[in-house]
Amino acid sequence: MMRKNGVTKLRNHCDWLWFLNDIFHVEPIDCAFTGRQRLCRVDEKIWRVKKDMADQALVELLLSGVEPWNAARPEHHVDLEGADLTGANLQGANLKQVNLKGAKLAGVNAADANFSMAEMEGCVLDQGIFHRCDFSGAHLENASLICADFTQAKMGWAVLSGADLSAAILKEAWMRRINLENACLNAADCSQAFLHKAG
Repeated sequence: MMRKNGVTKLRNHCDWLWFLNDIFHVEPIDCAFTGRQRLCRVDEKIWRVKKDMADQALVELLLSGVEPWNAARPEHHVDLEGADLTGANLQGANLKQVNLKGAKLAGVNAADANFSMAEMEGCVLDQGIFHRCDFSGAHLENASLICADFTQAKMGWAVLSGADLSAAILKEAWMRRINLENACLNAADCSQAFLHKAG
């Protein structure tokens, strides 16, 4: 286990198991390993995350890697409000229903991530990659999405009122009943996007 620029770098599964236990106060239960020390079964029966996990600890957990994050994140009341995740690799991350209000996600690679029903008001997602992401029902009021790439993203019932989507790429995005009231779409590419009953 190493630290660089304030972020913990985890070299293998064994490292992050100790990391979760020592830093985030997570209790291991019936952990199963192969001879290569890879976790065979990661679910809520193995890890019981304590409810008092500090917000900064959650940020470090997410930055340590998507796999440990998806395995150990709390199921409810995840608060990452104002977090600086600029340039992070969030591919496949489960951020469903997470509070990301005012968070900085500029330049992230979040392809295939799940942001459904997330609270993302005032977020900065400029130049981020969000291919095939699920933003269903997410709240992105007054968010900045300048030059962000939402190719094939699911954005049905999302609220983007007042958002800035200037030069955003929305190719083949599914945007049924999306709320775009007072949103800026200057130079946005909406080719082949599904915009049924968008408003």
